[in-house]
Amino acid sequence: QLNLSLSKCTVLHASQESKITEYTIYSLSLLTSSTVRDLGVFISNNLKPSTHCQKIAADAMKVSACIFRNFLNKETDFLKHMYLAFVLPKVSYATVVWSPWLKKDINVIERVQRSYTSKIPEIKGSYAERLKLLNLQSLELRRLLIHIRKYSKYRKLS
Repeated sequence: QLNLSLSKCTVLHASQESKITEYTIYSLSLLTSSTVRDLGVFISNNLKPSTHCQKIAADAMKVSACIFRNFLNKETDFLKHMYLAFVLPKVSYATVVWSPWLKKDINVIERVQRSYTSKIPEIKGSYAERLKLLNLQSLELRRLLIHIRKYSKYRKLS
């Protein structure tokens, strides 16, 4: 008995077949799209996370720029806390669903943290050195550890 908002309904064809089926509800045709957003995750018809990675990286970069532009405090601890509170959640949300496996997508996401840490005035050196000084992990390692923890939970249950 739930009313559907037909303007928000979209069909995503995730198939290798070129045949496109038209779907209707209440005799109204549903829109077809190559990418849909569901619960904050962009899913494309090829099921690769590239679109999602590009969109969240762009969003995270905007938030990063906003932090550096609008706060006068450039102390390391303050900037690290701002990163952990406002930027990291953008690139970490639902990673179990969209975790990238293509190197280009991994680099797009990693570029967010690489860029942010390079703008902290008191922190110098390579990306690995900056991460060590800030006591952070690379985003790729962080995603892998989340997957390991998630799947080790399931192994214990079986």
